[in-house]
Amino acid sequence: MGSGLASGVLAYRLGVEALKGVSQPDNNPSKKFSNAKKLSDRPQPFQPINEKDIIKKAQGIVRDKQTNAQKETDKSP
Repeated sequence: MGSGLASGVLAYRLGVEALKGVSQPDNNPSKKFSNAKKLSDRPQPFQPINEKDIIKKAQGIVRDKQTNAQKETDKSP
């Protein structure tokens, strides 16, 4: 029992010595993350995109690229 008490006292003193130069921060750094969340930062509920709309947009992009490529070939001598 004596050795347990002696090691506890020694550990306490060593811990106090180790923490002498350490101080508590002025403000809590974790609060800046919790208060900074805005409504726009919150995830939105999942809404699937209509497949027909995606296909129309993709076909439009392909058509635009084809017409641009055709214009470039027409310009070259």
